[in-house]
Amino acid sequence: MKALLRYPGGKSRKAAKHLILSAMPATFEEYREPFFGGGGIGLTIPKTKNRWFNDLNEDLIALYERLQQDRDSFLEECRHILPLKAYGKKGSLEYETGKAKLKQFFHRCIRQDPDISTALRFLFLNRVGFSGRVVSDSTYFSAPERWNIIGTDVPEQVSTQLQGARLTCLDFARLFEKEGEGVWIYADPPYVSDSRRPFGSRLYEKTFSMDDHARLRTAVSKCNHKVLLSYDDDPAVREMYKGYWMRAITWTHCVSKKRSPGRELLIANYEPLIAATQEGEGQVFRIRKAA
Repeated sequence: MKALLRYPGGKSRKAAKHLILSAMPATFEEYREPFFGGGGIGLTIPKTKNRWFNDLNEDLIALYERLQQDRDSFLEECRHILPLKAYGKKGSLEYETGKAKLKQFFHRCIRQDPDISTALRFLFLNRVGFSGRVVSDSTYFSAPERWNIIGTDVPEQVSTQLQGARLTCLDFARLFEKEGEGVWIYADPPYVSDSRRPFGSRLYEKTFSMDDHARLRTAVSKCNHKVLLSYDDDPAVREMYKGYWMRAITWTHCVSKKRSPGRELLIANYEPLIAATQEGEGQVFRIRKAA
């Protein structure tokens, strides 16, 4: 399924999905994702009876709630904003007119026009803004052609996948602390490298401080469930999770213009069913599980 959202560090590309899903437990009864974001993994895994999707970004969860509970009305709202291809061929006067209309709507979204719903505002800014960033003071109109997603069946597919799932906007620790049977948690937190950026250049509106990274490490260490994390391959991350199973992996992030590969780490508090490293996929670290 094609991704609905453009998300910095998103796991929507096939390579990323394959690598992460190859590390999931053989069986699990409940799936939890504390940093849901673009849903690249959560919207792909086989449906379990219990699925809990969480993200601290209230506008993002508002979008998913509309798709889950009020899909037809929401999509009708979206379709009032015509995609570029509806105006004619690229380079034509009609095409340029359409681009100007989309830019005008973009600035209405930036100003948080009360006549535009939160869900539509978030989806539109994510699709047409730079690298999918939805931060009002640091995004800009750069990809109007990507509003064409509304003319596909992707929103309907996402809506179908969301049915029956629990959607929340809570602190991540709640998902690690909550008891349950056969729980698997996949966590894709904000990067440590993003936490070090100046505030105005950070990729995420709800990013992490270094204290938050430490809180996550504590939550994982105390958690009774199986946990898999994907993190940027940073010395600080390696040190925090020293003693856990680790695997260095390489993939290309979906919002990168240059499509240059980046290195990340898979980290688990269990031994995934990965027998060996395939060429080009990084190195397996067979490290003792932390106490």
